[in-house]
Amino acid sequence: MLDLSTIRGLLIDIDGTLLRGRLPLPGMREIFTFCREHKIKTCITSNNSVTTTEQMQQRFARMGVELEENEIVTSSVATCHYLRRNFPQGGLAYVIGQQGIFTAVNKAGLEVVDNGHQPVDVVVVGGDYQLTYEKLKNACLHIRRGA
Repeated sequence: MLDLSTIRGLLIDIDGTLLRGRLPLPGMREIFTFCREHKIKTCITSNNSVTTTEQMQQRFARMGVELEENEIVTSSVATCHYLRRNFPQGGLAYVIGQQGIFTAVNKAGLEVVDNGHQPVDVVVVGGDYQLTYEKLKNACLHIRRGA
């Protein structure tokens, strides 16, 4: 028998663990109810940088699970922490990605530059459903110039 008193928290992957595509897997809501009843902290995690934590909160709320922003860690959230630590003064960023990664870069205090001409401090790449050769070319040019 599992001794629940030894479990203080769970990190739970989203895709394939809690959800299959946009649909909750069986027991998804119940695991959160169980954890809250037993005072087990939960944090959902994802390597998907496309959506913001607010969008994730709304998505899970529609499925009956209320999450706090600090209970969601995506690759965008990790990127924001990295940028804050390594660029505390802010700076310019060239970003390839969707809303989640753009929001993270802005939260970190960096200004997004949308072309390959203005020098930038950092290049940030996340999932991008509209990826083009032009975006990749600009990112490479920035990196070659020292970003």
